[in-house]
Formats: sequence, C-alpha cells, structure tokens
Amino acid sequence: MSYKWKNRDYEDFSEAAKAWLDWWQVEQSGCLTLVFNLGFVSGGTLDEWKQKALTNIEKYHCGRCGSFMTTTHQSVVNQLLAAIRRV
Repeated sequence: MSYKWKNRDYEDFSEAAKAWLDWWQVEQSGCLTLVFNLGFVSGGTLDEWKQKALTNIEKYHCGRCGSFMTTTHQSVVNQLLAAIRRV
C-alpha cells in the first residue's frame, strides 16, 4: 500500500508523516520538539503509525503547551492523518 501527500507518493506511512511534519514545522511554525519526536515514530501503515503516535503522548513534547498538551497533540496528529491519503 502506498500513501500520497502533495502529489508525492510514499511507500511507507512514516515517510509521508515525516514529510508532512517537516512542512508543518516550516510553513505553520509547528513545535520543533513535537516534529522531531514524532518524526521517529515508525509504522508502515496509517493504523500502526496512529497507534504509536497517540500512545504515551507526554514523551513527544517539551512541556511548553502545558495543560493543552493532549489537545494540541491530538489536533496535530488528526491534521496529519487527514492530509495523507491512501493510494
């Protein structure tokens, strides 16, 4: 199964996720710590990646978002999942 984001094809979902995270950090001023740490999430499929990305959320953050950490994290993951299509 392959994945598509911004007219680019990726064999592995984690590759597409890393590309989206890099874009989000540069274009949307996303949190560098979150981008860096989520970039290491492995998962060949969307479901594998999502399960790992939404487990133990605190380890992905620097702590600046404080009480909004879970909400912020889920929002970023949901935006990423919505942007990447299965092909």
